[in-house]
Amino acid sequence: MKILVTGGAGYLGKRVVAQFLLRGHSVRVIARATSRLDNLPWAGDVEVHRADLRTSANLVEAFDGVDALVHLAASLTGDEDAQFVSTVVGTERLLEAMASSATRHLVLASSFSVYAWTKVTGTLDEASPVEQAPDLYSRDSYTIAKVWQERVARRLSAEHGWDLTVLRPGFIWGQGGEYFAALGYKLGPVYLAVGPRKRLPLTHVDNCADFFANATENPSAAGETFNVVDGDDVRVWEHLREHLTRSHAGGLPIPMPYRAARLIPALAAWINRRLFRNKGRLPNIAVPSRFEARFKPARFSNRKAQGVLGWAPPLSREECLRRTYNPPAVSMSEAPAAVAAQLPRVPRSEGSGSEKSTAPRATIIIPTFKRPLRLRECIASCFAQEGPIPGSFEILVVDNCPDGSAAAVVHELSRSAAVPVHYLHEPRPGISMARNAGLCHARGEFAVFIDDDEVATKGWLAHLLEAQFRSGADVVFGPVLPTMPEITDPAKRAFFRTAFSHWTDHPSGTSVGSTLLTPFWARGTDAYPSLATGNCLIRYRSSEIAAVRFDDRLGLFGGEDALYFNQLAASGAHFIWCAEAVAWEHVPQERLRLGYVLLRALRGGQVASWAPMLLSPARPALTALSMAIALVQAPVFASLACGYAAFTSPKRYYYLTRLAGAIGKLFWAAPFRRRSWPSWPSKR
Repeated sequence: MKILVTGGAGYLGKRVVAQFLLRGHSVRVIARATSRLDNLPWAGDVEVHRADLRTSANLVEAFDGVDALVHLAASLTGDEDAQFVSTVVGTERLLEAMASSATRHLVLASSFSVYAWTKVTGTLDEASPVEQAPDLYSRDSYTIAKVWQERVARRLSAEHGWDLTVLRPGFIWGQGGEYFAALGYKLGPVYLAVGPRKRLPLTHVDNCADFFANATENPSAAGETFNVVDGDDVRVWEHLREHLTRSHAGGLPIPMPYRAARLIPALAAWINRRLFRNKGRLPNIAVPSRFEARFKPARFSNRKAQGVLGWAPPLSREECLRRTYNPPAVSMSEAPAAVAAQLPRVPRSEGSGSEKSTAPRATIIIPTFKRPLRLRECIASCFAQEGPIPGSFEILVVDNCPDGSAAAVVHELSRSAAVPVHYLHEPRPGISMARNAGLCHARGEFAVFIDDDEVATKGWLAHLLEAQFRSGADVVFGPVLPTMPEITDPAKRAFFRTAFSHWTDHPSGTSVGSTLLTPFWARGTDAYPSLATGNCLIRYRSSEIAAVRFDDRLGLFGGEDALYFNQLAASGAHFIWCAEAVAWEHVPQERLRLGYVLLRALRGGQVASWAPMLLSPARPALTALSMAIALVQAPVFASLACGYAAFTSPKRYYYLTRLAGAIGKLFWAAPFRRRSWPSWPSKR
């Protein structure tokens, strides 16, 4: 059988492709022009058709000689419009192309989210009602898109007489997807397990891939809808404790009865209706329909799959846990496809020079997101490093764009590079994910971070390494200075230059302290610059530092680096300053606005009050202190800003920024937080 697969490079998709190949089928994968597939274990065993489901005109060609379409592609991120266009419009265009071909077999990946959970009683099975308007539009963007995707597939299948099979997986888990939303909420070191006795509709990613292959091959699946679950004998409390134990994540699990937790969305909905006329933007936990879709207790069954297809999960619960938390220690080249698809791999750029037999002294890590021109300049500045650099170094570019948009730039520059240049695609959204991926795959003794919109001076790396060698510090910070378009107003120029500088006038070798952990009255002669990753060296091979990771809860909000370094400081890590290791940051014209600076200051204030709650162990006293100080600061800075504004003094900008920071310290809770990392597919 020849099978066309969309979403083949995704978390589930790469396992599904591996299953088809393992069963002897021929596979063609649709992938965007910018997507990299050569880092996948089956890359040389499949045909690749380059197309974008939303825009490409060559979709009909993808169906040449195809017996079945397995449609896995769907957008997981972005606002409602972006997800609808990517998931629903993309599906409609794909199936219109299929209608012009001889292909008559369609397998659609849907989701448990399409069910009307508020109407579910007892057992949720394939006969349970699907969400309908108007209730549908109180659900999240992903659910709305998946419901409409099913409607499109069913309508076109009926019109053209296709054999349609709809598969609705429960919570897909496995290596790389160990923790999922149904387990509850993580608040610092505390895991709040909502409905601890609730049964979980789990399907391990390898069992799920086996089901997709089985349903595609089996003629009995035609015209049917199946829920994909391994069973429902696992409870929230049991799985959460298993996760904490096997992942060594630590933390305190606390059970919260479902009926008690339901009061949260009920109260939030009442306040929203009474005070804001239902126009308030509430987090998911505060929207009743979304809360129930995640936490409502029910029974789940794979009885239909067993009866119609004769399917049972091939992997036991214990084997699933082993594959998730203790993956097989084999190389990608030696592993069979079904196992290799589970294993992480560092994609290496072609033509990056010969590999050294010994690890490099330092790995320069450059996280990037859709900044090809700036990335090119950043890499070039790393190539141009001078001075006594002890040992070799390598460059690792971590691309956080789902399309892998940086691959072409990295490949081009690596061909003539005198140092190894590696490319790593981390499609999971958030700068924390990108930074952690860089640390996991760096081979050097030291990890050196620089942002993709920065340019390093020629002696930058040598100065960082020398400062570490002389001091033995765990982290070395260097200054980041802005390069900006010309601003004619001297007052505004000075204001923006200060706002975008990460700098202190202390000499090299000065110890660096934490403003979060050290109150202002206890600070001595240490330097207190921003604790940021834009220009720093980390001795991350030490066991104390290797145990700390960038928190993915801050990955889309910002401040993840401040939390990371404060966690290191709380653990006793030693920081120093290196004044000579300068990096220059490009500040685009659109950021040279007072509103942008104020928003950034507001977010910095929120992080100052929120971060202590995320430390391990949590330090609520520091949050209380931050808010208490802000209560004094806010009226003082407001008065000073108004006073200087009356005389049109440039100092008004400074005090407005301080006022924004104070407001952020007071209003740091979830309803007031805004993400700063881009929502895909928009550009940063």
